[in-house]
Amino acid sequence: MLRSKKAFGSFLGLVLLLSGAVQGQDGGTQDAAFDVEGIQAVPVLTGSTAYLTRVTGGQFQDATSVSPLLLVPMGKRWLLEAKGGLSDTFSKNAQGNYAGKVSYGLGYAQADYITKYVTVTAGRFITPFGIYGERLAPNWVRNLQLTPLSVSIAGGGSLGGMLRGGFPAGTEKVNLNYAAYFSANNTNHIVATKRSTGGRIGFFFPGPRVEMGASFQQLLQDDRFHSVGVHFVWPPN
Repeated sequence: MLRSKKAFGSFLGLVLLLSGAVQGQDGGTQDAAFDVEGIQAVPVLTGSTAYLTRVTGGQFQDATSVSPLLLVPMGKRWLLEAKGGLSDTFSKNAQGNYAGKVSYGLGYAQADYITKYVTVTAGRFITPFGIYGERLAPNWVRNLQLTPLSVSIAGGGSLGGMLRGGFPAGTEKVNLNYAAYFSANNTNHIVATKRSTGGRIGFFFPGPRVEMGASFQQLLQDDRFHSVGVHFVWPPN
């Protein structure tokens, strides 16, 4: 039995103010509505750090991790984003001494072109299979003991291109979101991926705050197997 305890997790935020001069406003009373036209996007460097303790069969295992995250907007349509990870896991060896194992990786490094109904992505990105990897995996969000089995089967990262977006499905009571991607084969140990294609579709109901959807992935190498998954989310009040 594996028990996982989050000992420490926090945000470390650092905002880089690289915007130009701010245009002054005329005197007088301003409208109550919030004006977004004068706001400029700025690069953001943030991330998280965590200390985790696990006990497996009486064997203690400690792990520290640091995950930096960088967002760089370019104009009104382009966004560059990247997230890395560095961790050190240590436990007692056969001699009774603590020994550590350092691991590092690149979660994603992608360029996004954003429009109203579709975002075009190129680079290394989180595979859009299910919702765990994109929404629940970060240390400050995750509250599960173990990573879901679907992540090791069809999750992880992809290297290629992706189309994603969302829009009302004929009515304001239902929103449809979608993602479709293609990934190339890469054997580099930092950005290792397999040649595959797939996607995800979901329906969100704002009233009851319910989302449900399905995912599909087709491997285009080795055994060429395919994976199918479904998800259902309802956050209670």
